[in-house]
Amino acid sequence: MAGSRQILAATTDAPARPGCYNEDMLILAIPGSPPQPRLRVLVAEGLPLVRALLRDLLTAQPGVRVAGEVTTIGELLAQTRRLTPDLVLLDWTLGGLGTLQALRALDPAPAVIVLIAGADPEYCTAVLAHGGAACLPREHLYRLLPPALRQVGETCGKGVPHDRS
Repeated sequence: MAGSRQILAATTDAPARPGCYNEDMLILAIPGSPPQPRLRVLVAEGLPLVRALLRDLLTAQPGVRVAGEVTTIGELLAQTRRLTPDLVLLDWTLGGLGTLQALRALDPAPAVIVLIAGADPEYCTAVLAHGGAACLPREHLYRLLPPALRQVGETCGKGVPHDRS
C-alpha cells in the first residue's frame, strides 16, 4: 500500500458515522506507512461560538489536534505550562495590548499565531517582534489558517525565539 493510508476505529460503543470522528476515536496506522505528526494546538478565544469555529477548522486539518481551550490570558499562561502545546492560536481581543506581554511570558514558548480583525500592519509587526509566529486576519481564516498550520508543523511547532529581558 502506497502513501499513509489510515483507518479510524471506534473505541466506544457508539457507532462511527462515515467521515466523522472525535477524541473517543483511535487512529490506527497501516504497517509500512509513515506516522503522521500531531500538531497539538491550544485555542485561546473568549467567545464560545468562535472557539467552536476554530475547533472545527483545526480538527479538519490532518495531523492537528486541539490540546485545550482557554478564555483568558491567565488561563493561557497556566495551560501553556501544563499542556506544553506546539502551537497557540490566540485571539488578539482576548488580551489587547496584554497579548504582547503574554507572548513574551509563555513558557515553554510554543509557536503562536495571533488572530486579529483586519490584521493591522502595526499590530502584526508588534506581534512578530514579541515572538509571534504569524498574525492572521480573522476574516480570511478558512484560506490562511491551513497553510500557516503546515508551516508551523514543518518547523516542529517552535516559535520565533525572542529576548525575554
